[in-house]
Amino acid sequence: MGEVCWRDLKPKNIVLLGCTGSIGVSTQKVAADLPDLIRIIGVASRENVDGMEQAIRQFKPRAAAMTNRDKAEELKRRVGESIPVHAGERGLVELATMPEADIVLVAIVGTFPRREGQESRGVKTGSSSGQRLRAA
Repeated sequence: MGEVCWRDLKPKNIVLLGCTGSIGVSTQKVAADLPDLIRIIGVASRENVDGMEQAIRQFKPRAAAMTNRDKAEELKRRVGESIPVHAGERGLVELATMPEADIVLVAIVGTFPRREGQESRGVKTGSSSGQRLRAA
């Protein structure tokens, strides 16, 4: 069996819920250091519009969400049509169920809103390998 080189690995698509908190910022630093291995495709925050705008400009994710609806509107004004910005808890679910996500890193305060039917939409909970939803 041959050796596996990191250059041969496929990049992981990550959705980062809580991207402006300490765990989220640390994850962004790792992603910036390893752009060939980690792609941030979704970002979410409660109300830190400045941090979200910076993350969107740096990583160019496919979607964003803010649980504070007023802050989501402010973020939409700042980033324009460059990215869909979801609002409220529903926005978190939209990001967490992105089909192209390999990993959903949950670094938010409180619990993730689990609704009936999410399992069928691809949201899985737990810590065993191979599952998409990871709580930090």
